[in-house]
Amino acid sequence: MRDLVANPDHSVAFLVGFKKVMQLRQNRLLDFSVEYTQMSESVSSLVRYAGSWYAHSDLGVMSNYGEVLGSGIGYGADALTVAATIKKGFDQYGIKLEKVKRIPTLGGENLWTDFSLGLSFRKRYKKVLFDGQITGIRSNNFIWNNSLDRFNVVAMTGVSYFF
Repeated sequence: MRDLVANPDHSVAFLVGFKKVMQLRQNRLLDFSVEYTQMSESVSSLVRYAGSWYAHSDLGVMSNYGEVLGSGIGYGADALTVAATIKKGFDQYGIKLEKVKRIPTLGGENLWTDFSLGLSFRKRYKKVLFDGQITGIRSNNFIWNNSLDRFNVVAMTGVSYFF
């Protein structure tokens, strides 16, 4: 209890979000969401190590066949995500913005930050469903190196058939 009272943010992580679905014209819906995840260590961890989420001193990293369990941003990161999608039946078109700080207490002035912008679609034509997503990711100070900036594009497509 003394630790909780003296330093409540010492080894804390949280996720908070907001989602609103609004009815638009012509049977369309606007799905809007904002989410913030904080898993970085507090400043007090510089004096007294708090340990990392997803890791245990006796068991090592909590994983399933080598893949870390938990948040997709990885342990020690903070993320802010804003997304909006227009939906009508199976069809949808969306946009997603995300900012991820990779272990902010480690980088100091060379903070590794990823900024991403993604576009997605899903369209049904008779018994076939087409979907796709393209995301551009700008990494500043990649791997905490202030002279290493990168840009990557990730694209996915899919086709489904309804029997």
